[in-house]
Amino acid sequence: ADRDRVPVYIALGQLPPHYQEADERQAPDWRSFLPAYVARQPGMATGAEVLIRQALTEGRCLLLFDGLDEIADRQARARVARSIAQQFGDGNRVVVGSRPGGLVEVEGALLPRFRRCQIERFTEEQIHQFFRFWYSQDESLSEEKAQAQAMELFGDLQKRPEVLKL
Repeated sequence: ADRDRVPVYIALGQLPPHYQEADERQAPDWRSFLPAYVARQPGMATGAEVLIRQALTEGRCLLLFDGLDEIADRQARARVARSIAQQFGDGNRVVVGSRPGGLVEVEGALLPRFRRCQIERFTEEQIHQFFRFWYSQDESLSEEKAQAQAMELFGDLQKRPEVLKL
């Protein structure tokens, strides 16, 4: 993303119930909803609502909509997907994350505005590398202890291939 974009993370599975239920038939008006919603999230600074509203208006947001598949109701999921596709074409960048199964019935609402990309699975070596990196970020651990914990976790996962596959 461009350096002057404001990243905004939206966990779709945590939207208010009236957006997630078929009976409600409501779709978010993202420009009205997002600034206040994001500002209420834990750890947000005072003034976040004004910042998000201004960045949205100026087309300077990187909107990261995650968990489309976590909206259980199919009709509500399609409604939310359509609202995202219809409301953002003005310079704001948009990423919609979902497991493949969550796109089956809503992909038509997102195309042709969005391009489908699929993240490749980690190889076992990449998983091991990720664990080493993850533990190296813990400043309370010595380098040796961090590497030992990474190896231990990786060893535990190798014993449970069904978890490793996840």
